[in-house]
Amino acid sequence: MFDETFEFQVNMPELALLRFVVLDDDYIGDDFIGQYSVAFECLQPGYRNVPLLGLGGDPLPHTSLFVHVAITNRRGGGKAQRRGLSVRRVGRRGREYVSLRHTGIKVLDEVFKQAGGPLKEATDLREDAQCSTASFKDQCGLPTVAKLKQCIQSLATRFQNSEGAMGAAMVLRDGYPCLEPLVSLSEATRKLLSAYDM
Repeated sequence: MFDETFEFQVNMPELALLRFVVLDDDYIGDDFIGQYSVAFECLQPGYRNVPLLGLGGDPLPHTSLFVHVAITNRRGGGKAQRRGLSVRRVGRRGREYVSLRHTGIKVLDEVFKQAGGPLKEATDLREDAQCSTASFKDQCGLPTVAKLKQCIQSLATRFQNSEGAMGAAMVLRDGYPCLEPLVSLSEATRKLLSAYDM
């Protein structure tokens, strides 16, 4: 019986795997007892029973780990919330990138070594999108938990005139939906429109 607590940050949850490995500290030589891997996106919060498997993936009878899973979207823990990544407003130099650990299986290590560059690029794109979305929500005067649909509804009400006619039209520009003003806009509404375009 033992009690261990582990905290870690996940930058790309859709690509992450969590591997539980049980080792015997007292054994000399091969200290492996059992292991189990699960995709991060499949983790369910709360108390869980994790079955242990042998090296070949075969189930080990009567062996399991009893774990408590808490998923937060803030650095340093805190109250468990819905899944998502924390939005950090830091420059690219300050970003924490995906780090790949060696598995000891040469073929796997070689394949994943090539993935480092694209994973860094994906991390940058994701954080840029999250920062832009957070800024848009803030400029709409909505909390960070608001949905984009609520932001667009808020924006649409600012474009309506007293008769209810829209002051902007939705157009596709390079495959992205953009709002094109049909009337002159106030400075605050122009900033909001610029945040939406970002």
